[in-house]
This record gives sequence, C-alpha cells and structure tokens, in this order.
Amino acid sequence: MNPRSRRGCVPESRPEDADGFTLIELIVYAALSLIVLVIIGGLFFQTFSVQSRVGTSTASTTNGQQTLSKIAKTVRNSTSVTVASSTSGSLIVTKTTNSAGTVTCGYKAYYFAYVGDGAIYYKASTATITEPAAAALSSWKKVLTGATKPATQTPFTAVSTAVTMHFFVKVGTTSPVELNSTVVSRATYLEASQC
Repeated sequence: MNPRSRRGCVPESRPEDADGFTLIELIVYAALSLIVLVIIGGLFFQTFSVQSRVGTSTASTTNGQQTLSKIAKTVRNSTSVTVASSTSGSLIVTKTTNSAGTVTCGYKAYYFAYVGDGAIYYKASTATITEPAAAALSSWKKVLTGATKPATQTPFTAVSTAVTMHFFVKVGTTSPVELNSTVVSRATYLEASQC
C-alpha cells in the first residue's frame, strides 16, 4: 500500500539509534556558537583597545620624563644658567666652561614653545643662544611634543642657581600627566674668565 494514500497515519518517529542532528538542533547550536564568538570577540577587541591606550600613555609619559631628565642633567653640569620667558615661550640657556688649556664655552638651550603643538626644542652651540623666532625653530631639534604649560606659571623658572621645570604632557584622550622637578647647578667654581 502506498504510504501517501493513508490518511490519519502518524509518520514514523526517528529511531533511537539514528545518527545526526535535526534542523532545530543545528540552528540552536549555531546561535549559541555565534553568541559565544561575539562575546569572545568583544573581549579581545576591548583588551586590544585598552592595551593601545596604555601604550600611548606610557610612551608619552616616558618621553616627558626623559626630556625632563635631559634638561636637569644639562642644568646640573652647567657653570651658569639663564632663564627667560616671553609671550611665545620659555627658554633655559646653560653655559659650560672648559678650562683645559684654553678657555672654551659651550651653550645648550631648551625652548618651550607655547604655540603650535606645545613642543620643547633643544640646541647646542659655541655661540650665545637667544630666544628663537618661530621661523628659526627649524634649526632646533624637537625633543618633545604635546607639552602644555601650567596655567599660573611659566614652565621654566630660576631662583639663584636652582631651576624649576613644570609642565604637562598630553596623553592621548586622557588627562595630561604633570611633570615637575627642581635642579641646582653643581658647578664647583665660578667662571674665572669670559668666553
């Protein structure tokens, strides 16, 4: 007898030992797998995003600390220090005298430019260094970008032989990191002769 001709018959149920999955089981498993993959993918994306922000923050902070350390070393090893500020920037000029045989002078300067990207520049010379015009900064070496000065003071100030450096470094989209240090020149003698 033809199975189609029977009316009211219930189709045979699946045998207990049949291999495979039903369509509904496959859809449920696929949906659950998709949900798990979306959760794991979200966690990976979030982890890499946080790692990127921390890396940027660490790099910016490290660059600021290294710049502060270089300025402090230059001031410590100088025989004289001059600090000058204007509306466009703040300048530290250090002078080192070498009296081995003939007297020679070397000058090193750090300039904090208030305009543009808030950069700190460096220059070394055997001639006296003065505050640069904006166009002259191309001959200076840029050692730090993303620096901002404190609202109530200039970034470089001097009292006698003590120099205070105080500025902020931008760290991506987070709050800027504050860097502050005071250093005193370790010159053991006063300059006996002019350069």
